[in-house]
Amino acid sequence: MEYCDRCKININTKTNICPLCHNRIKIDKDAKITYPLYEPLKDKYTKTAIIISSIAPFLIVLALVLNLFVIKSSYWSVIAIAGIIYFWLLGLLTFNKRINMPVKLIAHAITISLILLIINMFASNELVIKNITWAISYAIPLLIFTFIAFINFIMFNTKQKLRDFLLYQLVLCLLGFIPLVILIWGIAKPLYPSILTAFYSYSTILYLIVFSKSIIKEEFKKRFHI
Repeated sequence: MEYCDRCKININTKTNICPLCHNRIKIDKDAKITYPLYEPLKDKYTKTAIIISSIAPFLIVLALVLNLFVIKSSYWSVIAIAGIIYFWLLGLLTFNKRINMPVKLIAHAITISLILLIINMFASNELVIKNITWAISYAIPLLIFTFIAFINFIMFNTKQKLRDFLLYQLVLCLLGFIPLVILIWGIAKPLYPSILTAFYSYSTILYLIVFSKSIIKEEFKKRFHI
């Protein structure tokens, strides 16, 4: 074990020169290998998660109690609870650095669509499926269209992110056909937003297959062990 008098450190290597100060060092046979003390990084996400998880259940119960005993005009508590759960769970997901951006974007696209559907359903006292008009006809198709366009912009603007976003974009494009399926069932009117989203989803899938076929195959093999 070598020791540098100038740097005051032990050096576990066979050399006569200190790698820091380049001064000659002496051999100290009795010295022990020393390592710096481990200091764990402070995880701000954990503290944020604890605070949010403590407040959210209280707000949910409060909204439910107010709707049952104070403001009984409509089912507004369902909308409020859906919003609280969204900011609770998706907020934690957004601030979690261990989860990559494509997963966060798809999670937001799905949950926002569900919240819009809930708002449309419970905005009045009549829970009839015919009342679900603007959410399915306009909001959800245009929302999915926007998310697909945003991910396309990221992928094609930054080529190295193409591989990271590829499979998630394909999943989101498949979701883009759901408004068209609902349109075929006769629930959504008018048809233009649903057709526009389905066409854009199809165009994106076709483009990815034609120009990124090899990358798609590699990603499927990697993720599904094909």
